[in-house]
Amino acid sequence: MQNKFIIILLIALVVFVIFKSFSMTRNKGYESISVTEAKEMITKEKDVVVVDVRKPHEFNDGHISGAKSIPLSQLKDKYKSLDSNKKIIMVCTAGVRSARGSKLLVQQGFDKVYNLSGGMLAWNKL
Repeated sequence: MQNKFIIILLIALVVFVIFKSFSMTRNKGYESISVTEAKEMITKEKDVVVVDVRKPHEFNDGHISGAKSIPLSQLKDKYKSLDSNKKIIMVCTAGVRSARGSKLLVQQGFDKVYNLSGGMLAWNKL
């Protein structure tokens, strides 16, 4: 009976790992993360950069402390200012523009890219 439980637990773990890998592939190399995950990364890890891809007036209306403003329209020209060795959390209003920005960074060879699900709308709810 105990062996069956362990086998079921191992199978569940394997399925979880496969699912997590699939979600990274489905998102074309970046990972969507929750506000809770983003806040934890920002507060507990040193090598994290938050990139806000909203327009300047949106950024000026309120942003995540320490975030770097690079509007999506300028990201293709300014991505080289980012350190590809750091984890990059992309943010916008709702997560759509930041997903586009995340995809662009992955296409440029960045492999530690995270898209904030729900964007600033979700961030401001906590």
